[in-house]
Amino acid sequence: MNTKEDVFISIASKWNNIDRKFVTDEMRTNTKHICYGIIYGMGVKSLAIVLKKDIDYTNNLIEQFHNTFPSIR
Repeated sequence: MNTKEDVFISIASKWNNIDRKFVTDEMRTNTKHICYGIIYGMGVKSLAIVLKKDIDYTNNLIEQFHNTFPSIR
């Protein structure tokens, strides 16, 4: 991720398997929340509140994230 490009757009693009130009502001923001949540050990419940989603949805997002980026655990 050593680039001048927006890191969260790059991650969202790879995670959603879409071109960078199709990453929405919401996708970028959610990716940013999830990245920081994972880095700082935020629990699923707290992250669900931040994302304004239910716990099952948030658990699924986290699992998808880890499947896309398995070295980040």
